[in-house]
Amino acid sequence: MMPQKRPQKQGKKTPRKYLRAAALSAVFAAVAIPATAEAQSYHPSETATNSEMRSAATSFQYSYRNLSELPLRRLDSCTHVTAEPQINSTVTVKETVYDHTSLTVADLDALHHNFLPDSTQTLGVTSGNYSYSVNVSGTTYRVNGEDCIHLKDIDIDVTFSQKIQTAAELLDHSCHKDDVTEHEELHAMFNKTAIENYGAVIDDLVKANAEKVNGRVVPRGKTATDVISEMQALFSGTVRDTLEAAVKKADTKHSRIDTFSNYLKEQKETEKKCGYELPRFSAPKN
Repeated sequence: MMPQKRPQKQGKKTPRKYLRAAALSAVFAAVAIPATAEAQSYHPSETATNSEMRSAATSFQYSYRNLSELPLRRLDSCTHVTAEPQINSTVTVKETVYDHTSLTVADLDALHHNFLPDSTQTLGVTSGNYSYSVNVSGTTYRVNGEDCIHLKDIDIDVTFSQKIQTAAELLDHSCHKDDVTEHEELHAMFNKTAIENYGAVIDDLVKANAEKVNGRVVPRGKTATDVISEMQALFSGTVRDTLEAAVKKADTKHSRIDTFSNYLKEQKETEKKCGYELPRFSAPKN
């Protein structure tokens, strides 16, 4: 039950993408749900979501073009045949961390200025971030009086972590807390499957870049280090673009469960299961 915060970028060398979703409980005495609405809240399985993410990542892979490679491709190509570089990429998705005690409803409300009515209160949030590093090594050799670049290793490391936090007041309402946590776990699952599936195509995308720019002549006025740095920037851009696409795809899933209609369905399902409505823990929003 949550409105989604748009991802925010911090830093250039190790950009972080924040994925936020705040669980909300509408405290209306009675909520009218249109007869035409779906009978149940949206709750896709991890298997179905993983398949959807895999398909989206594959589509992204085949449609992706990194125009930053063009300046490097315009450099003269060395006639010497060079071996392909070794690409070593690692994508680490850490275990989700849970925190059920640090934040109150008032804390969560202050964090999430949302579009929902004043009669809502924030009960949980899922936040995540990724960081990555790209390191490139190469050698220079002379061919017909010109310096040529041969890429040797491209090492890529992606790390993703996330945290689920629910309001401390829910400790006295375990039935409701379980359902709020379950909603947050959907957000966490969307993030995880997006990062894993898009991360899986990074190798092939970087390899395609490397094939186009490997074996370039070092132009006059530049050093081999300059050219390798430009190649590293190219590969970093590819990794960044892929992870940005993963976040965008996860966003589409977040927005599917973060609708007022879905919140109301979840609320009714939870109240029916638990046998009572939650009290209001915080003052109405202004």
